[in-house]
Amino acid sequence: MMNKNYCLFFLFALYSILINAQCSNPKEYVVNGDFSAGNTGFSSDYIYCNTANCLTANNYYAVGANVFFYHNGASGTIYDHTTGTPSGSYAMYNGYDTPNKNLWCETMTICTSTTYTFSVWGVNWSSTSQYGARVELVINNIPVTVFNFPTVVSSPWALFSQTWNSGSSTSATVCLVDQELNGFGNDFGMDDISFRGCSCDFSPGYNVSICSGTSTALSASGGISYLWNTGATVNNITVAPGSTSTYSLVMSNGSSLDTTRYVVTVYTTPTLTVSSNSTICAGNNTILTAGGANNYVWSPPGGLNTANGPNVIASPLITTNYFVTGDISGSCPVTATVTVNVYLVPSIAIITNAGSCNGGGTVTLDGGNSVYYNSYLWSPSGVVTETIDVPASGTYTLTLSNSNCSTSIPITLNVLPTINTSSPTTICLGNSATIFVTGGTSYIWSPAAGLSNPTGQTVIANPLTSTTYTILGTNQYGCSNTGNASVSVSVNPLPTININPSTISICKGSSTILNAIGNTVAPPVNYIWKPISGLSGNTTASVTALPTVAIVNYTVTGTDQNGCYNTAGVTITVNPLPTIAVSPNKLICQGVSVILSATGGMNYTWLSSNAQNAATGSIVVAAPTVNTTYTVIGTDNNNCSSLGTVNITVQSTPVITVSSNQTIAQGTATSLSATGVGTGILWLPSATLTCDNCLKPMASPTVTTTYYFTVTSANGCQSKDSILITVIPKQTCGDDIFVPNAFSPNADNQNDYLYIKTKDDNCILSMSFEIFDRWGNKVFESTDIKEGWDGKYKGKPLTPDVFVYRLQATFSDESSLNKKGNISLIK
Repeated sequence: MMNKNYCLFFLFALYSILINAQCSNPKEYVVNGDFSAGNTGFSSDYIYCNTANCLTANNYYAVGANVFFYHNGASGTIYDHTTGTPSGSYAMYNGYDTPNKNLWCETMTICTSTTYTFSVWGVNWSSTSQYGARVELVINNIPVTVFNFPTVVSSPWALFSQTWNSGSSTSATVCLVDQELNGFGNDFGMDDISFRGCSCDFSPGYNVSICSGTSTALSASGGISYLWNTGATVNNITVAPGSTSTYSLVMSNGSSLDTTRYVVTVYTTPTLTVSSNSTICAGNNTILTAGGANNYVWSPPGGLNTANGPNVIASPLITTNYFVTGDISGSCPVTATVTVNVYLVPSIAIITNAGSCNGGGTVTLDGGNSVYYNSYLWSPSGVVTETIDVPASGTYTLTLSNSNCSTSIPITLNVLPTINTSSPTTICLGNSATIFVTGGTSYIWSPAAGLSNPTGQTVIANPLTSTTYTILGTNQYGCSNTGNASVSVSVNPLPTININPSTISICKGSSTILNAIGNTVAPPVNYIWKPISGLSGNTTASVTALPTVAIVNYTVTGTDQNGCYNTAGVTITVNPLPTIAVSPNKLICQGVSVILSATGGMNYTWLSSNAQNAATGSIVVAAPTVNTTYTVIGTDNNNCSSLGTVNITVQSTPVITVSSNQTIAQGTATSLSATGVGTGILWLPSATLTCDNCLKPMASPTVTTTYYFTVTSANGCQSKDSILITVIPKQTCGDDIFVPNAFSPNADNQNDYLYIKTKDDNCILSMSFEIFDRWGNKVFESTDIKEGWDGKYKGKPLTPDVFVYRLQATFSDESSLNKKGNISLIK
């Protein structure tokens, strides 16, 4: 009945939480509602602008403080709603002329079945507005309400709000849409957009572990009211269960409930016991015991035979507190302490008497006045006093005791010190050796040269030559002894090693041999080259280096048979290969030459695949008869070379033949004949041919002519040959007419008259022969070839001079002549 009543109470309490809880501090879901962060945190279908007067066009918006900057026709001074100062920001819009365009949208995660309040502040900034904005609230694409913004110009900010329940929605896309489409006005601002409601971010339950007899705090958040199964109604409670327990919690945020649970696991805390404190004499031990747990760890571990387990053996040198930590199952450890007191052994004082350093006399042994021991027994004498005089050498035992325990101290006397040294050693020149001496309390080394400390027990020796050091040792009694106390340090010379040369320059991709050279007296027997990268090996005197970096420093360390080593180095500079650029591959016709060129080097050598002679130079001329690959070796000023290749493909030319040379009479024709196959045939010159693209044209040259025959193949290659046609001119009546260019009318009957000469006077049908002096006067004229000029004009002889003649004649073969020339009159 009790359980039933409790359940009824719990259900009633839950109902009260759900009914009475209110969201006292609702959550704000809008991230930049006051626009203080500028144009961020939301989206818009409008076009964002941020320049002067950019709001003079519809469909634009800006975020800023001064509406006059964005529209110089704005009316009044309008500050933002949040701060009311010129430094605040708000969103300014020039209304759209198209419906259903989003002014502002934001998507947020919300709680189900929760009532939210949306609000926005609006203002009208148009100077000519007759129409205020009609801003519609749309959530998840569903219209909720319409806010009618002010129509009064420069009116105060107005608040618009609306509540909305989320139902089963866990996300809300909240949008504001301007549905006023009138372009006259509809200029407005928005600020302090808010969407508030209870948060549903309930904290989850968790598991926690505690030790028995302790408590723990359980905390929750996200609600405004809480009910634990313990009856508590606060968000944080403290519980101290005696065993593992589960705690249930119901939380409410004012609109929804959440149930979670916490599991508190309780581990048993052991009741740890430990043995009582104990006291032992130095050198003795005692057993320490712990109980009440399953696992044990002891500390400090010094003086214990083990650090784990319920029973340990303790043999501390001094009084020590030991801690033991025990647990049952790895949880809730408990620590206890036990003290082991140790009776310390006093120091035995040895006091030398006169003559002791010479091996005679006595010494006094003093057992000390210990606070832990009250009984002394010296053996073998049986003396029971604190002090005793004994011979300077021998073995004695002092037994100390008290009511609980006893301890014995052996004493061996040798007043004159026995000085022992380290073994002889060998070093390499430049190295050092650590040598030491024992048997005394102070020492003097000789010679001191090459020693780090000539009075130390352990010294570092770095002699330049082999040296024997002698040591004088003194003990605590002031007795000194040298005896045979000496140690030798032998010094071996370093091997000589060189690399010749010390600097090397090679081309990329090439290798070089490095030789390490040692002396002949004690040459190195082992070699180590570093770095190994790029080397053929690293343990021989000679290695091949093929480095891949621009500069590399190699070192070789040579070690001789004594283990002494020396190092030499070499620097290798790797020069890059020249980049040789060559002319492109080409197609040529057989019998044609081609120019090949190369750049990128200093010197060039050209080789061909058909074993033609090599050529040099950056530009060469090649005339291959078959397909040929030319390789050029370009060498730079570092003597590094690279290759370039050019492929020349030789295309065959047509095979042609032509007929033999001919001789014809002027005015006759002859046949030219040729053979050849190709895509084009051409005869030149073509003016006296019947055709220029046939194999057998007729030729009618008037003068001796060479005709050239060309055949072009499909690949563009040509073959040419020629035919010489010799033309014998046709004889005419006027061909043999001759006018002398000089005569001498001096009455010597030798060349006194100037006649026109011809072989056949009958060929001339008509003629006109005129002679003029230098002033154009006609001095002679005749139409009869048999009439000559006697050098007179108007019956008077003319003086010597040069005259001009003009001869015109027609002949019986229908040819004619028109000829001019000069005549010299001499006497």
